[in-house]
Amino acid sequence: MTLSHAPIRRWAAALALLLCCLPAAAQNNCLEVRGTPGCSSSLCSAAVCATLPECCTVAWDSACATQALFVCEGCGSTPESCVLPHPKKGCADAECCQDICALDDYCCNVEWDDNCALLAQINCEPAGPVPCGDPNAGSCTAPHPTPACNDADCCDQVCASWDPCCVTAWDNFCVSLAQSLCSTACDPGCPTGSSQEIETCGSRTNDPVFRPGSPAGVPQAILRDRDVCGRLTVTPSLNDVDVYLVSLQGLDTDSDGLVKIRVFLTAASPMFAAVVPVNSAETVLPLGSRLTVNATGCGTSKAWTCVAPTSWWIVVARGTDGVISNAATDCNGGRYRLRVESAAACGDPCGTGSGDCFAPHATPSCANAACCATTCALLPDCCDIAWDMACVLVADENCGAPAPSNDACANAQRITEGAWSVSTLGATKDGDPVPTGCRVAGADSGRDVWFRWRPARSGECQLDLCGAIWDTRLEMFTGPCGDRVRVACADDSPFCDPARGSRLTFQASCELDYLIRVSGVANERGLATLTISTPAGTACCTGDLDGSGTVDAADIGTLLTLFGASGGPGDLDGSGLVDAADIGTLLTRFGPCS
Repeated sequence: MTLSHAPIRRWAAALALLLCCLPAAAQNNCLEVRGTPGCSSSLCSAAVCATLPECCTVAWDSACATQALFVCEGCGSTPESCVLPHPKKGCADAECCQDICALDDYCCNVEWDDNCALLAQINCEPAGPVPCGDPNAGSCTAPHPTPACNDADCCDQVCASWDPCCVTAWDNFCVSLAQSLCSTACDPGCPTGSSQEIETCGSRTNDPVFRPGSPAGVPQAILRDRDVCGRLTVTPSLNDVDVYLVSLQGLDTDSDGLVKIRVFLTAASPMFAAVVPVNSAETVLPLGSRLTVNATGCGTSKAWTCVAPTSWWIVVARGTDGVISNAATDCNGGRYRLRVESAAACGDPCGTGSGDCFAPHATPSCANAACCATTCALLPDCCDIAWDMACVLVADENCGAPAPSNDACANAQRITEGAWSVSTLGATKDGDPVPTGCRVAGADSGRDVWFRWRPARSGECQLDLCGAIWDTRLEMFTGPCGDRVRVACADDSPFCDPARGSRLTFQASCELDYLIRVSGVANERGLATLTISTPAGTACCTGDLDGSGTVDAADIGTLLTLFGASGGPGDLDGSGLVDAADIGTLLTRFGPCS
């Protein structure tokens, strides 16, 4: 959203004056479970009751509210956010929706497009922060336009995995995470070709020694690289523990005395899988196990370690971190899927890693062994699959990325029109508090980096951070760092995808140097691309095509890349063609701009 363009300000002021006089709209309750039939929208009621008649004759239960998510449109009848564009009619905040549709009926008759979202951002009050577990936060299993959800434990798990769910909105992705991380009634699946646990659910025939109270069982031998589907049952009289035998003999082909073992576990309820020596007893858990993998909610967990090339037991039990739990579960809630893989090479990936720990790359591990080890202890995939952005953020949080060279305003990086890499990893805050009018979210900015730019052309220019997946802000200043004056600012833009990127448009002047502050909301940080473009305008210094303040060899190179073009910035003499005459014009201007 651009908050600095003068016409937008005048338009917003006029809209605000009109909105103050509109009547408040009643809150729609079609997305809520109610004990009475129907909901406050007759159109939504009719759409839902066409397939679920009991919703209009008995009660508006959870099935009715869920159906409303998919078939209902209109103010308060859809979970879609008012400040983001979407293809439905209307949005979730009934009062805001009614106000915007009174100004532009397209928003309620056709779709909630970019213009509707922009109107909502300018004129509707943003929702305040909602903590995890707040009874008004909305269900964890249904999307809603406000952040967080009403189950505190589930909400904490989801937001630890993807923090926008507790910052921006509880969207369909957050619901999917909740179903994966929190559900106790999910199905871990059993792919075609999987082997099955031989033990009958409710009995204990494969547990030799781990739980007392029954005759010693015999561990079930399993194959590597093949899924095994099993079930656990825990009752007051029976605590089932499953034990499998896997052989790694003959796999040490590089003769280093070790074999890599990787364990995958998918479970319908909280369980762990532990690698322990053959003939171990329960006393070996949890500290004596070579590897422990925790899983729940049908999300697959995996980890690896290096062990001797012999036979090992894999213990699967209810609980966490090798501590066996007595929490009850039946055969349905006790379902799991186990897989064991192996490899001969067992070197320390953090001892031979390459690549910057604070930049994503397609190979696992990174060059700083200590930071690599710390990060992979928290996210094993970083040393097993690839060093992605999640690894970068964990490394930044736990190892401390070095401060970027443009961390302080005094060291602002000189840039020209085009695309520039941005990193706020390791950055500190060197900016003033952000005015409320520059914020979509309520929190102030935290970490920031600085750039300095002199336009090559006067006229309307555009800066954006589109593509950023972290919550960004853009600010423009004139003057020196110690006495800078803010001239433009922008927060989340509906024209960026995702909308957490920022975009601003303003009139650039040739005679001014501009300071650009890129920051994150609260503690948000990450990597982005800052793009500057001035699609039209008058050249500030004939021949200075890159806006460096000097006509030099770099400008000759730029002009050569434009050679033969019809008009545009390279057409210095206005002939309509970039040709040899323009090279001559540039050479006559060679040197500093006056």
